[in-house]
Amino acid sequence: MTLRSAFTICVLLVIGALINISIAWAFCYYAPPGSSPIQRVGNVPTGSGECLTFCIVSQPGIQRVDWMAGVEVARHDRPGGVGRFTAPAWCWVPSQGGFQRQNVPGHQPNTQWIEAGAGWPLLSMRWCLLKTEAPPAPSSFPTQPPFQIMHPSSSRIVFQPPPQSANGAVTLTPRRGAIHLADAPAAVMSLPRLRVLPIDPIWLGFVGNTLFYASILWLIVSLKPLFRRHRLKRGLCPACAYPIGVSAVCTECGQPLPSQHALK
Repeated sequence: MTLRSAFTICVLLVIGALINISIAWAFCYYAPPGSSPIQRVGNVPTGSGECLTFCIVSQPGIQRVDWMAGVEVARHDRPGGVGRFTAPAWCWVPSQGGFQRQNVPGHQPNTQWIEAGAGWPLLSMRWCLLKTEAPPAPSSFPTQPPFQIMHPSSSRIVFQPPPQSANGAVTLTPRRGAIHLADAPAAVMSLPRLRVLPIDPIWLGFVGNTLFYASILWLIVSLKPLFRRHRLKRGLCPACAYPIGVSAVCTECGQPLPSQHALK
């Protein structure tokens, strides 16, 4: 391999990597996934022995996974338990620990891990955010009168719903490979779509996509000499395809022409 060939390969790999990152960022910015439709829901154990509930939202070029500590009835620590599915291999959250349960006294504030992978044809870049919701505050302006269910033979209250509450403040904190931008508008009855640029590579997909784009560029570069040779054999200028005369340069574009011996 010559020095020029090695330099060309390195340049093509760098350009392929930049195309790879650009496409992943384009999917994350222009087509961020929303909260529906959800393709898969399940539970997986973590490295610290806990159990997480996850839901997956996928669309071409991007996949989002939302994680939270599962409700007690949804936990399945035994292999083959109901609701136990395999999470995507690129996910980073299951390797962590110290998760806080959702809506359980003593485990406030509520937390939710959100991560996504983007890229084409393989997922090659990922990001992760930590969504923290402060404890809700009781509302001072109930929208409907209190509802109570009384025992039929006594005045004892059987059921009374808790006081209405307003949602607490929501904070999104980048945890890994995330540049959080302004969120995209949400659809009706849907959560906001997060616009986050990933900077953490999924190495298997990153290398695969880079080689894929570099190969396409190499084909484009290598086809150019073939076109030039084909035009010369037909007696045409390799640059503009104008018929070659007896002049040493093309009379149309001024491109230097090879000798008649080289054309044979």
